[in-house]
Amino acid sequence: GSGGGGSGPPDVSSAVQSLARWLENTMPFAMLLLGVFIYEHSRGLLIFLWLTLFLHQANDVMKKQMALKENRRCSALLALIWLLGVQVWAVYTLVTPENTPDAAAAAAAAAA
Repeated sequence: GSGGGGSGPPDVSSAVQSLARWLENTMPFAMLLLGVFIYEHSRGLLIFLWLTLFLHQANDVMKKQMALKENRRCSALLALIWLLGVQVWAVYTLVTPENTPDAAAAAAAAAA
């Protein structure tokens, strides 16, 4: 005998339908929330992506130069250090409170 094996699929089917209904009701809100998050944090996300890519490349260059031992090029290492300094300066200027959209809106409101 099957012993009640037939009640399994309808329960699963109703659970899937319930999940589909929940997703149908929740997805517009979740997508709107994701869109607002990306809009509000776009500058920070782009800076994070840029620094991740740059530091990964800088790490590869540093490893290759250190592995060369006697054939190391000091100019490559100095250029890398200079570029790291430029990145610090760029991030500092992009993230300062004067350059944020909230500060610009506050300044415009104060001037009006």
